[in-house]
Amino acid sequence: QKSVERTVALKVFNKNYLGQDAPASFIKQIQTIGRFQHQNILSFFDGGTFENSCYISMLYVPEGTFANKVANSFPLSELFITTTITKIAEALKYALDEHGTIHLDINPKSILFTDSDEPVISDLGLSAWLTWSYQLNRKNFMGNPVYMSPEQALDQSLDWKADQYSLGITMFEAFAGFPPFKADNAYNLINKHKNEPIVFPKHSNISQATKNAILKMTAKKPVDRFSSWEQFINAIKGNATQPKLVSTQSQQLPMKNKLSLSLKSPASKSQKILSLPSVNKKKYPVNLHSKNK
Repeated sequence: QKSVERTVALKVFNKNYLGQDAPASFIKQIQTIGRFQHQNILSFFDGGTFENSCYISMLYVPEGTFANKVANSFPLSELFITTTITKIAEALKYALDEHGTIHLDINPKSILFTDSDEPVISDLGLSAWLTWSYQLNRKNFMGNPVYMSPEQALDQSLDWKADQYSLGITMFEAFAGFPPFKADNAYNLINKHKNEPIVFPKHSNISQATKNAILKMTAKKPVDRFSSWEQFINAIKGNATQPKLVSTQSQQLPMKNKLSLSLKSPASKSQKILSLPSVNKKKYPVNLHSKNK
């Protein structure tokens, strides 16, 4: 932004891939995003439509992502990981309680760090809007199946507990250095999320209380997860009073996701689209546009 001599990050979405209702719904959504006031939510400056595009300008954060931290500084201390995840959970709690907004695409790359090393969540409000737009117009599902909850992948009713699951998978990866499940295609990966238990590396030096919290976050059934963000935050606060390191004896795999999907989002290269057989539009109760408080 030349007028204020500020460097910003610009995200652009092609309206042709989002349907004719996308511009109007986008404007409503960025009005909600513009009301976010939380230190752990990436700052938003401006947004709108121009010709065939919807755009949003955000704070430019050059310090990298949580994925970069894991890849470049592994193993991370338990204290650092639980502190980072707690702050992101507090931001998600604020967005849900104050604005009725959920994320639907939490992963290590959606958590960024400011120049003061403060974690911030990006795309909050945008991922849910994209999911809704693709469901409505193309019968595709947005998201990354490496971190996607079983109910999101299987086109079931969604609420904030889908975010809790994705944050739990992200937290596991921060400790282990790799995600809990891998497969040669998206559908096999989804089946693992649905049916297989999460197993921690044998030599991981992580407190039992934190392990229990991750296992509860990633329960297959939403009803078995934490009943509120506050309950989860209280469960992991204080688990790591001293820095603990994950053992380097466990197998370390690269953070880069090797899963190859046949479809990529034309709206955003960082997103992946998972085609499902059908989408019940009436079954999707996510509150995309909150009331102005």
